[in-house]
Amino acid sequence: IDSTEGISSWGSKFDSDSTFLITGFVYSQPTPVSQFRYDLFLARMDTSLNLLWINVVTDNNPLRYNGLKGENIMVDYYGGIVVTGNPYYWGLQTGFAARFRASDGLLLWKHEYTPDLGFAISNMFVVDNQDGTYQYAMNEWTDSFGGVCLVKHGEMDTLGNILTSYYIGNRYSVNGGGKRANFAQDFIRTKDGNYYIAGLGHAGRKFGYGAKFTRTGDSLWYREYTHGGWKYYLNSRNPKEEGWIEWFIQKPDSSFLHVGWNRNSPTGVLNTWILNTDKYGCDSLGCQSIGLQEEFESGQWQLYPIPAKEYVFIESNSSLQSIRKVELLNTLGQKIQELGFDMATQNKIRIHLKDTTPGVYLLRIVAPEGMGIERLIIE
Repeated sequence: IDSTEGISSWGSKFDSDSTFLITGFVYSQPTPVSQFRYDLFLARMDTSLNLLWINVVTDNNPLRYNGLKGENIMVDYYGGIVVTGNPYYWGLQTGFAARFRASDGLLLWKHEYTPDLGFAISNMFVVDNQDGTYQYAMNEWTDSFGGVCLVKHGEMDTLGNILTSYYIGNRYSVNGGGKRANFAQDFIRTKDGNYYIAGLGHAGRKFGYGAKFTRTGDSLWYREYTHGGWKYYLNSRNPKEEGWIEWFIQKPDSSFLHVGWNRNSPTGVLNTWILNTDKYGCDSLGCQSIGLQEEFESGQWQLYPIPAKEYVFIESNSSLQSIRKVELLNTLGQKIQELGFDMATQNKIRIHLKDTTPGVYLLRIVAPEGMGIERLIIE
């Protein structure tokens, strides 16, 4: 691809068996001479590396140091391609999303997003909800030193307008001192219709983390990981291990496979780190939850009768008196309504389903110690 000053690719994605997309930035003529200008690009190529089309989007902001850098690509269900990223280095501290027409790369719109709480936006991700909306996630630094970073996420429309916003993270470290960052490295829609983020946490030393949450921002669980086990990190001012999750996938059985690096503090040697967790974020050493709700193990309750009509009983071996609310969700994990319930016994509750439309649903039970989801059929 010809360019006066050169081109740099930062992201790629297959969009069919025979074509793929790349994005990044093009070096343009310095203006002024002492400052390089970087312009966003998106290109489609075939698997023989023939260029099918390219669109270069000029950065018209003369005050920005360098320019916009495309990093992540999402092909939506409406004939569009969404590229997200942030300025190369930290010029004006904004994240951006741009939507292109898939057939020829024509730019349809471009939006830049500024922080609500502090200093800067970095790394932005978008996934398609397949209903005319997108779900987004971005890292929002809350001070100029990069000491605290929260993950902002929520819903936007297909024109790039933000509709809702929620935050993941903590301004303080888990061991009682110093600041803490949560930094997203990737973002996906999970097989059950919820969402998962994983990446880097920082509280004096680096650790990996994963967080799963609903479309409406409700936390399902949040985990923190180090190579060798969290016991080497928690309650220690000088932890023996630290790590960083760089990339992950959800496997066919709904578990997660992460790849990153870890460092052993005494030696300082960096190693590749592969972390496999189950669908609840638990690894071979179990689960560590910091500050957010756990997701109960599915199947710990008995629901009957199934199919249900006007009511359904939930029975458990443990007390159910602490349950706060029961919510009816569709199969995409979207809340439909909150259901009334009463205690039948200490270990059994009756949930009222009168006037509920027949169909297949998810039942979410929320208690102080966590939440859980069970499948429900109503006839």
